[in-house]
Amino acid sequence: MKKIVLAVLFFLLVSNFLCAELARVTAKSGLYMRDQPSKAGEKKTKIKNGDSVEIVEKSSKRETIEEIDSVWYKIKFKGETGWVFGGYLDFSNTPPKPSVAVQPHFEAEEYIEREIAKAGWFSDKVVIKFPKKQCDFEDLRKRGWNEYDSAKNEIKQSAIWNSINSSTAAMMKSYNYRANRWKGKIYSLKTNKGGGRVDLELVSEQSGSKVYYMTPVYEIFSNDGIYAGSQAYNELSNLAEGDWVYFSCEFFKKGEGEVTPVALTERGSLDAPEFQVKFLEIEEISSIEK
Repeated sequence: MKKIVLAVLFFLLVSNFLCAELARVTAKSGLYMRDQPSKAGEKKTKIKNGDSVEIVEKSSKRETIEEIDSVWYKIKFKGETGWVFGGYLDFSNTPPKPSVAVQPHFEAEEYIEREIAKAGWFSDKVVIKFPKKQCDFEDLRKRGWNEYDSAKNEIKQSAIWNSINSSTAAMMKSYNYRANRWKGKIYSLKTNKGGGRVDLELVSEQSGSKVYYMTPVYEIFSNDGIYAGSQAYNELSNLAEGDWVYFSCEFFKKGEGEVTPVALTERGSLDAPEFQVKFLEIEEISSIEK
């Protein structure tokens, strides 16, 4: 009798596995499982692009995210249950892709190890990797400030200021005026009335001096800010001041490709400079990656 019962149970388990509806995640940067069927739901687990999930339930609620209209699905993934947006699920019979690390839209190519002081994650100092291009850019600005601050007079200072601006323009041109997957900490995160636009300022101190990256000060008159519905806005909705992020952006240039900080004086543009940028992507840096 026991053998019959066990055989029936085994058959039921196998039948349930074979009949389970599967879907494959198609979000390039991964898909968050949430605790409720809404983008306002709390994030639980990030599922990689290409991973397969088991469908448990289909919600009747529809939502439009990044111009994609779909319902939400309750799923099981690695023993955890939650909700995901159906717009990034593939229900075709194609075999799932192997689970591999997902490359971001913009990937830094080379890294340099830097020792930095305690900054939220660490005690004392720790060695972490920063994109080489970010290090080169911020080191250039620091070197300019050191030379400017030690110059004998204002004639020398102005000459140094002009030289650093020229070097910055040449470097930015070689970068195509773009930062790809740089690292920074959220220094300021504010919204306008109603929350439709975010005013963001990030800070990096890997060179030993502060460099700021910010949304345009004239943003209210342009389309170069961070607005509701964008990837950066959605990611920032779950972050706070002090959190560390990867960021990709385009630098604003003027004239002959000149890229200069927001400042009223030469000194202000070299000491803790603030650069206006158009943020393209924002992604939280997990505790493992830190």
